[in-house]
Amino acid sequence: MKTTVIKYIFIFLGVFLLTGYLVFAAITFYPTDNEIVCKDLVITFPFNEKNSLYTKNDISAILDNADLHPIGESYKDINTEKIEKKLKSYFLVNYAECFKTPSGKVYLVLGQRSPKYLLAGSHSYYVDTERKLMPTLLEHTVYVPVVSGYITKSMAEGPLFDFICFLEENTFWNSQIEQIYVTKNQNVELVPRVGNAVIKLGNLDNFRDKLGKLKLLYTEAFSQIGWDRYEIIDLQYNNQIVCSKPDPKKLATKQVQIQKTDTINKKL
Repeated sequence: MKTTVIKYIFIFLGVFLLTGYLVFAAITFYPTDNEIVCKDLVITFPFNEKNSLYTKNDISAILDNADLHPIGESYKDINTEKIEKKLKSYFLVNYAECFKTPSGKVYLVLGQRSPKYLLAGSHSYYVDTERKLMPTLLEHTVYVPVVSGYITKSMAEGPLFDFICFLEENTFWNSQIEQIYVTKNQNVELVPRVGNAVIKLGNLDNFRDKLGKLKLLYTEAFSQIGWDRYEIIDLQYNNQIVCSKPDPKKLATKQVQIQKTDTINKKL
């Protein structure tokens, strides 16, 4: 009995001494945060690996200009919260996380705003996937749908955003619509890739029903009579589609102009 008690006492003392030594070693032989110097900055774009609108050099330049670049700095002088705040103020960044590791590396995990479509006019802006306006980027090319005309902020972030989403998700209309224009009274006009007609959609109320009727016209009628018969297809009226043929006088003028152009080209 006594032997067993003494045995457990020695085991307890051994564990206690070992734990104490490990704590002492950790404090003595491993540097604290204050002693670690940043050797490398690792920047990752896990959410936008293929289509990043900014580069690692862009991020480094932002940190350099703000005197926040961590390489060569002691961990005690590196404020990860300030780095995150600065990067989040960059108009392309919507997510930033910064953390330090015992190996002397500082990690940056970044996410970017993603343009949904472009508003083209005297002042051009992107609308991002969060329905917010963002400046255009002269140094980057982004292939997104383009809408021109008289577009208000509320329209861009509301019904027009929903309309663009519908077109992108619908295979038929995504391949059919080439241009989108908004008039002064906030009506929408579409230019299709097939045919010469301008489609007057009107306001964006019930646009799904309007385009559904137009698709029936395309598949049931135009496939039989041709795609170039009408100049305007008006969907603004209830329960009907009004199609207008080209003005013969305008058509004749266009033909004369084409003939003159052909003659000039032959002389050249």
